[in-house]
Amino acid sequence: MNYEEAEKLVEAALFIAGRPLSNEEISKLTGMEEKDIEKIVEKLNQKYRNRTFHIVKSWNGWEMRLKPEYEAKVGKVALKVELTIGELRTLAAIIELQPVTLSYLAKIRGSRAYLDVKKFKRMGLVRTIKGEGRSPIVKTTKIVKSYFNIEERQTKHETRGRT
Repeated sequence: MNYEEAEKLVEAALFIAGRPLSNEEISKLTGMEEKDIEKIVEKLNQKYRNRTFHIVKSWNGWEMRLKPEYEAKVGKVALKVELTIGELRTLAAIIELQPVTLSYLAKIRGSRAYLDVKKFKRMGLVRTIKGEGRSPIVKTTKIVKSYFNIEERQTKHETRGRT
């Protein structure tokens, strides 16, 4: 496979995957070596310089994402297609339990909750504030309240996760 065709395949795969792709996955798809994959990503990002998206390397692979300045602005539109069932369950737990400490959320949803909250923050769905302890407190933003038509609770309760 030539370099140009490999570049198109990398772009198409990252666009459609909706998740990070490892070097191994991309290598199997294109037949390219890891150093070539990084060059392809650099070249694609050059092409995307004046676009709203780019390719970033996360802890588990390459991912096509909106640039940060656009994520919060269009997060509400993308909400229905970008969240997995697990992420929706984590978001539902936050909605139900808020304000909730991140550590308590991880206790009931598993360690994946940390990554979910990070993604939600990027999308503008939640915010975290410093709590009394070491764990931040997680709350939803107006985007979530508007999207799911959630009204503010009449009664305030203690932050979940406090001991």
